[in-house]
Amino acid sequence: MQVSFLSLIMIQFALISQPAFAINFTVVDTGQNKCFNSSGSEVSCTGTGQDGAYTMNTPSYTNNNDGTISDKITGLSWQSSPDTNNDNIIDSNDKKSQSAAESYCNNLELAGSSDWRLPNIKEMYSLINFSGEDVSSYSETNTSGLKPFIDTDYFSFAYGDVNAGERIIDVQYATTTLYVSTTMNGDATMFGVNLADGRIKGYPINNKTFTVQCVRGNAQYGKNSFNDNGDETISDNATSLMWQQNDSQLTKNWNDAINYCETSTTGNYSDWRLPNAKELQSLLDYTRSPDTTQSAAINAVFNATSFINEEGEVDWGYYWSGTTHKSYGGSGKNAVYVSFGRALGYMNTQWLDVHGAGAQRSELKETTTQLDPSYGSTTDTQGNSAIYHGPQGDIVRIKNFARCVRTFTSSPGSSSEVDNSPTEKDTNFTNYFFLQLSKPLAIDVSVDYTTNDGTAIVNNDYKEAKGIATITAGNTYTTIAVEIIGDDVKEDDEIFSLILTNPQGINFPSGVTSISASRTIKDDD
Repeated sequence: MQVSFLSLIMIQFALISQPAFAINFTVVDTGQNKCFNSSGSEVSCTGTGQDGAYTMNTPSYTNNNDGTISDKITGLSWQSSPDTNNDNIIDSNDKKSQSAAESYCNNLELAGSSDWRLPNIKEMYSLINFSGEDVSSYSETNTSGLKPFIDTDYFSFAYGDVNAGERIIDVQYATTTLYVSTTMNGDATMFGVNLADGRIKGYPINNKTFTVQCVRGNAQYGKNSFNDNGDETISDNATSLMWQQNDSQLTKNWNDAINYCETSTTGNYSDWRLPNAKELQSLLDYTRSPDTTQSAAINAVFNATSFINEEGEVDWGYYWSGTTHKSYGGSGKNAVYVSFGRALGYMNTQWLDVHGAGAQRSELKETTTQLDPSYGSTTDTQGNSAIYHGPQGDIVRIKNFARCVRTFTSSPGSSSEVDNSPTEKDTNFTNYFFLQLSKPLAIDVSVDYTTNDGTAIVNNDYKEAKGIATITAGNTYTTIAVEIIGDDVKEDDEIFSLILTNPQGINFPSGVTSISASRTIKDDD
């Protein structure tokens, strides 16, 4: 049912040049500041295009000395320790089932606050730090020299309780994010973050307990706000990340994926890069999966390449990140990938979705030598040799897809933060039209938009902006970016317009087929 445009939407247009507001889904840096070649050896980061060559949103915490830690980047506050029974020992007795973990956090009173909650998967993943080392291959019991995937200067941490029969890697943190499909042989599944081995996996919620760390604040964290820019790019106004709408379509080894992004010119931008693990994970849509929506686990505004997987089913792929996944001892021959399709494994002669669409795992950056005995091989349904690895037989493909990212100038968070009379500069700059609902709706609403010349001429005074602007369910605004072309030529003030048509989920007033707003670019010469 269409809702009334007049009663429920207020569209405000404003151009800005220097916005200053805190976005609600800032992706924290991975903490990785070193780079590694495909053999696993450390190399200089200069010119590599790897995660370690880029730094943004460096992790920053405050210890409140009351059992809580504040994350100054995300606006989230955390319980400092998963010691749920308060005996000053973190062990198996602190772990809870997924439902019990949710109840525990909802009823927690700590540091004068009672609005604690169990984190969702994106909130929990914000804490992961890829300076850690995967201990999957570690066979000793002394954990004192190991490096977990969390900042232990602020957060208490303990490896699996071997005295209770656990493995050292059994440090799976509970979340509220349940898989919309099932894993293994029909198991109901929760996505959890393992801060001992640096992965996201789907874990069965029956007969398993998890580490629990509660969170409060910034309830919007993890919610995307996508805008189709009409030039094969998609902006996420929540994260200030711009993405390629299309993936690489062909799979590549890790180094080729990096080069693909570093040399990309999509949308006439030249600063694309292979996303780090946390940026890539921010794209996941955990309401979608191959089995339930017949799609990749990504918003439908993106195009994702499908293929026939090893089991012989239509599926969607693994996507490389620029982040190295270090193993115990510091070798960096593996890189992180995120599975937007089934996280397939080969177990007991069966092909299974072992970890779910939305898992984050890792595999070899490339293979030019004989694989070690920890890898197995079988023949897939197409007669191809399929490589698998690990206790769940994770399928190793070596070549995966790439979807490139770049950072763009933050868009405004309210109409009061904009400059309605922007002044032209000597160099190009980005300005925004601001579209706002008077209140959030339970459905997505959208309009088509296109710029239109006045005295300002496209490709001379501004670059064309054309696409679909969407305000996603539960949100109240989106922005439309327009690049203004700077020069040092004295000229008159110039005007162009933005025209909105084809409303979806809302109605324009009776008899109105389009709405327009004009903007004046003031000359500075």
